[in-house]
Amino acid sequence: MITLSEEELARDPDAALAASKSGPVFLIEGKQIAYVLLSIDAYNRLAGETDPDEPRVNSEEGQDPKLSRP
Repeated sequence: MITLSEEELARDPDAALAASKSGPVFLIEGKQIAYVLLSIDAYNRLAGETDPDEPRVNSEEGQDPKLSRP
C-alpha cells in the first residue's frame, strides 16, 4: 500500500501519478486517509466500465459531468 502525505504530494506530484499506475495511492490528510488516487484503468474497473474511451462519471447537480483525459 502506497501512502503519501499532503507535503509529499505537493513536493512531487509526478511521483504520485507514476505510483498510481501500479495501484491505488492513499493520500493522508492530518492522520487519516482522506483521498485515493487511481489510474483511469483502475477507476474504470471499479466502475464496471468496459469501454476505456467512455469513462463512467457521476454528476452532481451544478457540476459538469464531463471527464477530460490527458
